[in-house]
Amino acid sequence: MFVIDSFQPLFDVTAPEFAPIYTAVCGLPLEGAGVVLPGEKEFAPAA
Repeated sequence: MFVIDSFQPLFDVTAPEFAPIYTAVCGLPLEGAGVVLPGEKEFAPAA
């Protein structure tokens, strides 16, 4: 079984891998939940 006491150890271990991604997206504008961007296709929720 895999158990962590907090998320901080997980963040510490994965930070080197995700740092370039965070740097690349940090300046992008935030989009609200449910916003469909140009070029994206909206699908109906599964029943």
